Amino acid sequence: MFDINKIETTLLTNWTSFVNYRLLLSFITDLAEKQTNKPVKIKKLTLTHFRPIQKGFYIWAEFETTNNKQGTSELVLSHDGELTHISTII
Repeated sequence: MFDINKIETTLLTNWTSFVNYRLLLSFITDLAEKQTNKPVKIKKLTLTHFRPIQKGFYIWAEFETTNNKQGTSELVLSHDGELTHISTII
């Protein structure tokens, strides 16, 4: 009945209208700092997956730090707005 790809495209296009960007950036910055054991400053954040799942939404957040390191965080955003970390790769 639903085209999941169109739903994901809509979510990716409009995510900043319903997700608190600053809180998401802070959450991902903390994850990157734990991974590297160094202070991290993210200069670019892009969501590349935003799929509805039973528990909420499956999110891939790709980022670039100020020292030009690339990273990806996999997250679940629950229906009540709580973020759960799956993995982060830098």
